[in-house]
Formats: sequence, C-alpha cells, structure tokens
Amino acid sequence: MKKVNSRKLILMIADIIIIMVSGIVINFALSVTKIIGPEMNSMLIYNIVIDVITCVLMLFVTGSYSVLWRYFNIRDYLVCGVAGASGFVLGHLILVLFSLETGKEPRKIFTILFCIVAVSGMLLFRLAFKKTFLILTKAENVEIQERTMIVGAGMAGRMILAEIKNARYDKSNPSSELEPVCFIDDDTTKLRSKIMGVEVVGTTPEIPRLCKKA
Repeated sequence: MKKVNSRKLILMIADIIIIMVSGIVINFALSVTKIIGPEMNSMLIYNIVIDVITCVLMLFVTGSYSVLWRYFNIRDYLVCGVAGASGFVLGHLILVLFSLETGKEPRKIFTILFCIVAVSGMLLFRLAFKKTFLILTKAENVEIQERTMIVGAGMAGRMILAEIKNARYDKSNPSSELEPVCFIDDDTTKLRSKIMGVEVVGTTPEIPRLCKKA
C-alpha cells in the first residue's frame, strides 16, 4: 500500500476547512446585510459540498498537491489560484443545472465572494505553510551543518556557493551538510563585499587566523 504523504494530506484537509469556513462566513455576511434572503440558507450545504469536491478535484488535476514545498514559486501559486477558481466555476455550473429541478438558482454574488475569500485563504495558507516548513528545515539543518570557508570569490567560488545553497534541502546531496560562512580571496578590492549574502573576509595568508577566530 502506497504511503500517504502527510504534508499533502494536511494541505488537502486545510483546503477543505478553508472552503467550508469561507462559505459559512460569506453566507452569514450576505444574510445579515440582506443581500441574499433566508431561502438561500437551505442551499448552503449543497454549495459547500459541491465546491469542496470540485476545487479539490481541480487542485489534484493541476498537480497543486504534488509540488515540493521548498520549490513552490510564483507560477505554482498562480496555478493553484486558477485551479481553485476553476473549481468554483465548475461548482456553480453544477448548481445551476441542479437548480433546473429545484428552482433555486445559486446567487452569483455569493459564488464570486465565496471564490475570492476561499482561494485567497488557500494561497495564504500555502505561503504560511511553506515559510514555516523552510524555517523548521533550516533550523534542523543548521544543527548538523559544517561551517565552510570558500577560497576564491571568482566565478568558481560563486558556482560552489550556488551548489551549496541549492543542495541545502536535498538530504541526498553531500553539499547539504555545508554551511558557507565566508569567502577568502587575494584580490583585496573584493574585501567586505558580499556574494549571495556571504562576505569576503580576508586573503589566503590570513586563513589560519580567520579559522581560529571563527
């Protein structure tokens, strides 16, 4: 039996909760302001259930639950947003077809606000989840990483630093165990400059002194 990815499961459950709460809040707000009548309350459960199913389905289809957290970027947020919005559109169409039999057509204002609030909530949760995941992972890595001095702040040194940074969250890469703390370069014009946040602190004759200081 295939093991269920706990992070994907947490994300899916969070999406379902966000959609449900968003629907209840929007319905309450529109009812209080008299924008929709009490007769729409009877449709709320259908709206929520159908939109949960269609949104989660679209998120699965677009691969939004398959993206690794550490690589989640702007494109992935856009795909997630479009998938969520598409789920609400699909859900609205299903409810419109259902209304042909019941005579209770869903209100567009409810669907629009429901979609905006729920999709915004899902995106914000992903952003918060990613930041929390990276912070915890970084804290865990710092405990086991070996402080590393890079000799040479030229192109080769930059490539080494980029490799270490890219491998930071890849446990299978030996470079993930390294923590770059400084650059060494004999070109004194580079002293105190920073490369991707790592400072050039001295020249090669100073290495023994700098290692003791570190």
